[in-house]
Amino acid sequence: MNRFDRFPINPQKTPFFYGWIIVAVGTLGILFSLPGQTSGVSVFTDHLLNALQISRNNLTSAYMIGTICSSLFLTKIGKLFDKKGARLLIIYASLLLSISCVIISYSPNIINYISSHFQRTNRLFIIIPTMSLIFLTLRFSGQGMMTMVSRTMIMKWFDQKRGLANAISAVFVSIGFSVAPLIFAWDIEMFEWNGAYRVLGISLLFFAVIATCFYRDNPEKFGLIPDGLKLEPTANFKVSKDERKQFTLEEAKKTSAYWGVALSTTFFGFFVSGFNFNIISIYKHAGFNTTEALRTFIPATIISVFISIISSYISDYIRIKSILYIYVVGAFICAISFTYLDLGPIPYYGEIIGLGILNGTYSTVMSVGHPRFFGREHLGAISGYNMSMIVFFSAIAPLLFSISESTLGNYKAAGYISILFTIILVVVIARVRNPQHK
Repeated sequence: MNRFDRFPINPQKTPFFYGWIIVAVGTLGILFSLPGQTSGVSVFTDHLLNALQISRNNLTSAYMIGTICSSLFLTKIGKLFDKKGARLLIIYASLLLSISCVIISYSPNIINYISSHFQRTNRLFIIIPTMSLIFLTLRFSGQGMMTMVSRTMIMKWFDQKRGLANAISAVFVSIGFSVAPLIFAWDIEMFEWNGAYRVLGISLLFFAVIATCFYRDNPEKFGLIPDGLKLEPTANFKVSKDERKQFTLEEAKKTSAYWGVALSTTFFGFFVSGFNFNIISIYKHAGFNTTEALRTFIPATIISVFISIISSYISDYIRIKSILYIYVVGAFICAISFTYLDLGPIPYYGEIIGLGILNGTYSTVMSVGHPRFFGREHLGAISGYNMSMIVFFSAIAPLLFSISESTLGNYKAAGYISILFTIILVVVIARVRNPQHK
């Protein structure tokens, strides 16, 4: 340990296991990633459309380009996490997201300034590249870096109690993600959309200070081991050894377990991003008004919190494959209800139940699956590659859903693709085997 590791608090000196502080600040880190999440960006979408004077498809295209480009860097960030640790990366991520929030608040001014120097150029050729670059930094730092670093850090501090730690974190994340759009909307009402982004940018600076104080890397670095047992340092002190095989990313990618987890979590990024980004339009086509559309979030969140607590807690005692089967049931209910949402109240309530199950089991699959199957040593690289897949598919989904509506007049094509995705998941999950058993 150096002085920076002990500043301002030494994890060895806390009266209780420092991992529980890690759960608290790691959860806070996931919540502060919201300005870079689809659910956060979607609140500002209509305001950006009005300010930039472009169509929804054009803005969605810029969003897709920026998000896809951001996904290309996440595997490298995961490997960097394994080398440099969570503390340093979260500082960079929170500062970059803060700067991105401020820059997007001035995006109309930036575009007007560039356009004044290229008056003969079609304004659209300036808007899309500029917004793509802004979305790249926003999504890379928020949905990518902050989420991956915070979640992976929590999982490194626990082993036998990993499910319990994830259950506690998931409850606050679920509640936070459900109420955040309302908080952002109030922020916009108070300060207008650009002022709201600047407020978010300033709040991220405060979080950067909190992260600097409390984020820490492996517990072994402080003479601790996962779950809270202490080690007595000796002249030949060595960190605790995880008896499981520590898979590298390349080794993990050769297993059925990796693709069971990776494709399942990728479906979440795909479906939830496409659904949330177009939610008002989706329900309007099905004959529901805006209030009825937004009303689904509350019961879905209640179900999600309940499922999340149960699935995370029991994950310490049952196979991850069993959680994957519950997850795919929720995914299929979501996909089939979404496709036939226009048929009446049954698909409407089916969508609420499906979203509750999907959201509730996602964090368990994402957080517990990788360390259970592959160990903790290369967890950053493995989680980073998986996150790059999630971010990539979350980028193409909003545009794919939008194209389905603009070309066919409804979202059924996107629904059929989602159903096909869940069928593929069933086949892949059935083949999952825990590679540690070998």
